[in-house]
Amino acid sequence: MSISEQGTVPRAPRSIPVLGHTGALWRDPLGWLKACSGGPGIQELKLRGRRGYLVADAKLAHSVLTNVSDFDKGGQIADQARAVLGNGLLTCPAAEHRRQRRLMQPAFTRERVGEAGVVMVEEAERLAASWRDGERLDLVPVLNRLTQRVTIRSLLPSFDLSSIDEMVSVFDRLLDGEVFRHAVLPEWARNLPLPSARRFTAAVAEADATCARAVESARADPAAGGLLSALLEKGAGEEEALFSDEELKAQVVTFLAAGTETTASVLSWFFHRVAEDPALGERLHQELDTVLEGRTATAEDVPQLPFTNALFAETLRVHSPTWIIARCATREVELGGHRFPEGTEFYVSPYQLHHNPAVHPDPERFDPDRWTGGRSALVPSVGYVPFGAGARICIGARFALHEAVIAVSALAGRWDLRPEPGARVRPRPRIVMAPHGLVLRAHDRRAAV
Repeated sequence: MSISEQGTVPRAPRSIPVLGHTGALWRDPLGWLKACSGGPGIQELKLRGRRGYLVADAKLAHSVLTNVSDFDKGGQIADQARAVLGNGLLTCPAAEHRRQRRLMQPAFTRERVGEAGVVMVEEAERLAASWRDGERLDLVPVLNRLTQRVTIRSLLPSFDLSSIDEMVSVFDRLLDGEVFRHAVLPEWARNLPLPSARRFTAAVAEADATCARAVESARADPAAGGLLSALLEKGAGEEEALFSDEELKAQVVTFLAAGTETTASVLSWFFHRVAEDPALGERLHQELDTVLEGRTATAEDVPQLPFTNALFAETLRVHSPTWIIARCATREVELGGHRFPEGTEFYVSPYQLHHNPAVHPDPERFDPDRWTGGRSALVPSVGYVPFGAGARICIGARFALHEAVIAVSALAGRWDLRPEPGARVRPRPRIVMAPHGLVLRAHDRRAAV
């Protein structure tokens, strides 16, 4: 195959003069990504006045995500995320990633996730007990608070209620869509003295100060346990320096910014899909009733709920919370028959890959039975990367899936969530792709017996 230069790469659809694709990404990013699925495997983008490339072919995208020697964390969106989240595991370059991942690993062993499962059960049961028969639920903020409380308590079991509520409030403000807006705007627009820019700066500073207090608390009481204490322990590599306070702050921000709204979003879409299809709800309730007999699942029960897991795998395909991933070429690379210089920015969209009919037949059909036969949402494949792939696959994937299944067992085990007539649910891509307008009404399943 002959190799051509990057200038021969076809341009992605919906480009306009001056703004390029910034307008399409701002107005209708998911519609635009679907439009890209039928085009070439690599398509030229222009975002904020800079050229980049969407890797729309599943095999090429998998190569970009797994080939860490040629493609590193980078690009304008990644740089902006680093300014918010710090230089933590999610945002750090490859030169630091291996060390950080090794130091993070003790916090995500099966044993640690099992210990966190106790918190997951307590918080899910607390939420289930707080609902009333016939109550109208604005589900997304409710589930955001659930996942935030689980994460904070798992990080720092010694935190009191007021400290937990303070951290929840701080990260609500940080995740209010400003990161995404600032990432896609041109540099000159991001520097305008707008109210949104001031809110963004204030939220980042507030989150930094809050995480600094969390690190200080963990260092003061290392015997308190929790995920953060695990990061203070010497691992197998005794010669390796432990995290500094600045690095620990970045990990806490990453836990709370990347590990709470993503899980809440998936849970929200899960309940939306079950609510709009009574047959799915019936199968879910039957499995929960048969396997758990009225109790809440524990971490050990998660593998024993195959249909629940299949529902989550399909939810992650159709509504992948991480919908755009940025990489930067670390040297001259050849990809898809084209040659690109060092520093070229590439974008992979799990959403676009998951809705590509060449990979997933009839991609708009929500069908959990795609996942029968032992396939797991935790194992990436070509064209299915809800948690990423390769060395940078999400370290908290098992934690998130366990948390989600446990939450469903407590909430759906007791409550039948039904849609409100006339409600219009639609995706709202921000940092994650959460549903907008999702209102469900809770009906006590015990009252129907």
